[in-house]
Amino acid sequence: MNYKETKTVTIVTLFLLMAVFPLLLACGGNNNNQKNNNDAPNPFEDKTRLENINRYLTEKDKDVIESFIRRQGWKMTFAPEGYYYEVYDEGTSPKAKQGSEVELDYSISLLDGEVLSAPTEPKIFKVERSHEIRGLHQGVQLLGKGGRAKFILPPLLASGLVGDRDKIPPRSIVIYDVKIIDIRLRR
Repeated sequence: MNYKETKTVTIVTLFLLMAVFPLLLACGGNNNNQKNNNDAPNPFEDKTRLENINRYLTEKDKDVIESFIRRQGWKMTFAPEGYYYEVYDEGTSPKAKQGSEVELDYSISLLDGEVLSAPTEPKIFKVERSHEIRGLHQGVQLLGKGGRAKFILPPLLASGLVGDRDKIPPRSIVIYDVKIIDIRLRR
């Protein structure tokens, strides 16, 4: 190779190095301080992480509730849906079911005894599967007219992560004392 060819190769090589080197630095190369494309968020890992957190919180809530029940000396039953209940009186048939309108007296309190709500007038609501206080809607289906029960609802089945943005604090375990006044079955 003559001098002119060597000079051309050197210039081209320097040009390529000047163009490629900054790109290599920008891509991260082996630099551990910068992310590469393999570090992109993985939705499956995020879902698994959230499922693990949810499992942990659910187990923690269950432990807190069971400890509370033992301290109170209550004899409550764990429902497969995740809430605890004690039925004092089942009431008369028929029992409430999905789509029924239920009129009830109730009070809501926290585990520390603070009463959050004790309306003076009965409440009427439709028993639904998708309602935000799912535990209450599931629990009243154990009762007929005149039925009385106590339900302890973990946050997942009560007011959730944010509470009711009024009286029920975020992630609260709540106790419902209920008495069914009337049931209007769906036709």
